[in-house]
Amino acid sequence: MSLYTPITLVSYAMDYAVFQLDPTGYRIINCLLHVINAGLVYYFVRNLTRNGLVALGTSIVFCIHPVQIESVVWVAERKNVLSSFFFLLTCFSYARIKENLRPVGFAVCGLLFTAACLSKPNVVVAPLLFLVWHLCFDGEVPKRSRVVLAALITVSLCIAIVTIRVNVANGTLRYYGGSALTTAAVMPVVLIRYLELLLFPLNQSLLYFFPAYSFFSPPVVRALALLAVLAAGLFYLWKKEKAYFFWAAWYVILLLPVLNIVPFPSLMNDRYLYLPLIGFFVILFAGFKRFAGAVVTGVFIFFLSCGFVYMNLKRQEIWADPERLWLDTLRTSRDYSQAPYYNLGLVYLRKKQYETAVAHFEKALSIRPRAWTYEGLGLAHLRRGERDEAVHAFQSAIAEDPKSAVPHSNLALVYQMEETYDLALYEMSQAVALDPRNPSLHSNLGSLFVRMQVPEKAEEEYLRALKLYPDHRDALYNLGMLYHARGEQGKAQEYWSRLTKVYPSARLTARVQTLMERVAKA
Repeated sequence: MSLYTPITLVSYAMDYAVFQLDPTGYRIINCLLHVINAGLVYYFVRNLTRNGLVALGTSIVFCIHPVQIESVVWVAERKNVLSSFFFLLTCFSYARIKENLRPVGFAVCGLLFTAACLSKPNVVVAPLLFLVWHLCFDGEVPKRSRVVLAALITVSLCIAIVTIRVNVANGTLRYYGGSALTTAAVMPVVLIRYLELLLFPLNQSLLYFFPAYSFFSPPVVRALALLAVLAAGLFYLWKKEKAYFFWAAWYVILLLPVLNIVPFPSLMNDRYLYLPLIGFFVILFAGFKRFAGAVVTGVFIFFLSCGFVYMNLKRQEIWADPERLWLDTLRTSRDYSQAPYYNLGLVYLRKKQYETAVAHFEKALSIRPRAWTYEGLGLAHLRRGERDEAVHAFQSAIAEDPKSAVPHSNLALVYQMEETYDLALYEMSQAVALDPRNPSLHSNLGSLFVRMQVPEKAEEEYLRALKLYPDHRDALYNLGMLYHARGEQGKAQEYWSRLTKVYPSARLTARVQTLMERVAKA
């Protein structure tokens, strides 16, 4: 994991207990959290602006804006909607303790903020936002709030340190283009692109790519000039319209963690606008109402929302089809990244279009060699019956990433198919040594021992797999088959019964039930 998100992982565990691996349930929970967040946005904005129309418009746009799709329909982005849920509750809680600081309220605020950070650490900047909140609406930080801010800052620093250490351990802290200078040159263009997406969400992409600009590149110069104008506008708001300045600060501060001030794995994503867009649209709708009146603002919100709903639905159509999603990403990436080609290769591999899969994997490798791309290429060759090419691909994967167990396991599979058992055993042993807590590898090693007619060692490996994961499907099935072949029908029935109970709809279950009926009759 490149982020420390234990509360998000607990939410997945709860989903799994109910929905198992059916993605529908996970998406329903994401949608429910998103709708609740929209309601929280409405009440929070209304409380601060005392303007129901602005709050309504902001919450509607928050709910249906096309950039929100990535955070809601993508199961892996549960952390965004969950963290935002706790963060918005933290804002409500902080508003309460600003008025009346009590130990219970202080504790609740601290717990909610900690939960938000442990769901996704991008909200560690909240204390800075609360500081600006005081300066804009109170003129100073009251003494009773300084203790609260100090406690929240302590939590933020702890979470930030853990996040950085985890990223350092995983090697994911890297600058775009390989240097801080290149990243600094690109970020002004990214900031302007974010603003464009909020008003005109066109040409959205799963992955955004930018050339390695210098500070003298025309796009960077234009972006810096526009940012200078916006900075002047911010200065004016600070001097004359502090309520507006707060919402501008909301937008800027909540974007800070993803602006590559600290090197970050990704340069730009739609999901990074999930919370910041609230500040942008509060300013837009409040300014519109101030200069055009409530009726015109209401009409503007209505037509803007209709446009966003249409673009939202069109974008969802793309997300609903993996092939279409990655083809759309390929359209915008312009060969800057191997990721679209690699993922299209996986799509075509699942569709059994092996020749097309090979072509996409090879194109991905021509852009940037990656171990997992060689693995995909090897599997595609193996499915086409091209074992020599598969061996070469898996060996290339091992050379690219010697610490990965997967290519060793795949290489063992090829050697097993060729009945070269000594080489197969060597590669499987290498895989298990690299990843000894992977139950699938122990199960595969057990199956290899069965082929080598060493049932005692096969039994040991299947039992090791089940010790690591008691519900491992293949280990339950294979251990039952091993005992069945040895005539130990009681033991076979024990493991097969567990298999049919845990996986009632699996393909293996029907076969096992037939075997169990035959054993019972015998």
